[in-house]
Amino acid sequence: MSQAISDVRLIDTFPCDVRTLGAVGDEVWVAQKSGGISIHDAKTFDMKHQIHAGYVGTFVNCFLPVGEKIWTGCQDGSIRSYNKFSRQVSFQVLHTVKSTSTLSTSAVNCLASSGTRIFSGGDDARICAWSHAGELLVALEQHQAAVTCFASHGSLLY
Repeated sequence: MSQAISDVRLIDTFPCDVRTLGAVGDEVWVAQKSGGISIHDAKTFDMKHQIHAGYVGTFVNCFLPVGEKIWTGCQDGSIRSYNKFSRQVSFQVLHTVKSTSTLSTSAVNCLASSGTRIFSGGDDARICAWSHAGELLVALEQHQAAVTCFASHGSLLY
């Protein structure tokens, strides 16, 4: 049985093919299947800005707003931090898999924040802890399969 929710307005028409989206204050950041990012007003959904990533084959899998930065986890294994106001990339780091002969990348599937650290999880089964400045603090390699989601609560990471 379906029930209407009178206080919820469903936005189901988008000006592009959506890969994922994230609420950032009074904006909605939309990762497009084309690889770009569009930024929309949260109430009207009018487009305010368009970011052309310029990275061929790169798609955003997840967003994480942290203060004045928007962290993005990408299909190519990169993590990019954008300044919320200038829309420019603050820094870029790689969530990487190191082997004896090659350096290959693996998709970043999820991001979470806990205190002074940002955590990324990827197809390589690792969880990486990062400083807010983008420095790798530690890589945890105890999982057997891809890390596809997690949540934080205080000092706990689930």
